[in-house]
Amino acid sequence: MERVNGIIWAVASPLLMLVLGCAPEGDGGTQTHTPSDVTYTVGGAISGLTFGTLVLTNNGDDVLFITANGSYSFITELNDGDAYAVQITGTPTDVSCYFLSTNNAGTIVAANVIDINVRCLEPGQTPPVDPGTPAENSGSWDEMSWDDDTWG
Repeated sequence: MERVNGIIWAVASPLLMLVLGCAPEGDGGTQTHTPSDVTYTVGGAISGLTFGTLVLTNNGDDVLFITANGSYSFITELNDGDAYAVQITGTPTDVSCYFLSTNNAGTIVAANVIDINVRCLEPGQTPPVDPGTPAENSGSWDEMSWDDDTWG
């Protein structure tokens, strides 16, 4: 063992290389990182919710209780390639809510899903006949409302 400035070089050298990110001779310095620790969120925005609680569920078990308009994101983050399926599982009494597009189900592709938008209608309002017609809507819609003590 060699002493350099009072430090035992045989012990300090590997520690220094580890801290500096250097590899020992003969290793070529190749380091690999796996993206398994990278996760992505699923969410969007709510509009038209004027009272009560909207309930959204992702993949059947990640549940959000939403009481105001604005952005939302599910708590459980997903890996690249994981499936997601957002459903409207509860709305305030006499309120209808629907997805503004058909992207409420799909597969994570190395990015956060931020555009699963939901529009709620107050009692008496009717959803568009063809949600693809208005500029803010594109595609079919999924509705859930509470009427006569049943989901419909």
